[in-house]
Amino acid sequence: MKRPLLLLAAVLGCGILASAAFGAETHYLVLGGTENSGSREFAQELVRLWKLPGAVKDKESQLDWSFVVAPKSRLEQLSEQRGDLAIVDAESAQRWLGDFPKVQVLTVLWTNWLQVISANPELLVLPADPRLTLRMHPNTFPLAVVWGAQTHSGVQSIRWESLSPQTDETTWVQEGAWMVLAPAPAQEIHQLLQENPLHRLLALSPQLRQGLLEAAPWMQMGMLPATTYPGQFQDIVLPMQRPVLVARHDLQANVVSEVLDLLFRQPQNWQPHPLFRELKKTHNLAFQQRYTFHPAARQVLGF
Repeated sequence: MKRPLLLLAAVLGCGILASAAFGAETHYLVLGGTENSGSREFAQELVRLWKLPGAVKDKESQLDWSFVVAPKSRLEQLSEQRGDLAIVDAESAQRWLGDFPKVQVLTVLWTNWLQVISANPELLVLPADPRLTLRMHPNTFPLAVVWGAQTHSGVQSIRWESLSPQTDETTWVQEGAWMVLAPAPAQEIHQLLQENPLHRLLALSPQLRQGLLEAAPWMQMGMLPATTYPGQFQDIVLPMQRPVLVARHDLQANVVSEVLDLLFRQPQNWQPHPLFRELKKTHNLAFQQRYTFHPAARQVLGF
């Protein structure tokens, strides 16, 4: 009698273990940056979308986010399998991805435009006015270097202060000029131009654009359509760059496909998040030789 009971217990135990294994959740971690950064905002929104009912086919896969301040540290963590996906800026991708062969690109992301706002249309043509304090996002500093070199005034002649998203608009007007790397249209810039009709989004001369491409090879040139901002009546060629979504090289192909399918569906949704509304597979075509793409990503992207 004992033997059948033992066999029954063994069968039931195996069934319970199999059921538990079958229903076990797999957790993946996406790494973003500091508070108010685009990478952190993107990571949070990606996790929110993933958790929506019916968003992904694999209901046992869970996505969470965490922040790591330095982009290079995010790449290090993926390489050491202390994360699964990460968002890094274009400059960091250009500088550091080659040092981490276990990290591969899934897709380029939203467009950050280098935007210069001023009431002086000749701001970037003449040497920097020593009386002017330019409000600059640190990522735009290469433009200041090229500007100083081409006007023979040197970057040391440019008085500048770091710009944060919380800076008050009236301060920007008093300072006279503002230089930022951000999506377009940016709500803060739109409001500034509405309230100050003498201010304009400035175009860059061909010489300045070429100098910037040489100084910052992670940049590209793009066409910002007319009427993006108040007072902008023509298309403007501006420097731009796209952050990248990267992943561990051994991230499962089905997870890569789920992530990319979710991202590229967003532009068709009603009122998508601003960082998701212009995501396109075709944006990756220009980066086939620059980045090493995950094999599953290449299949989704069609190259």
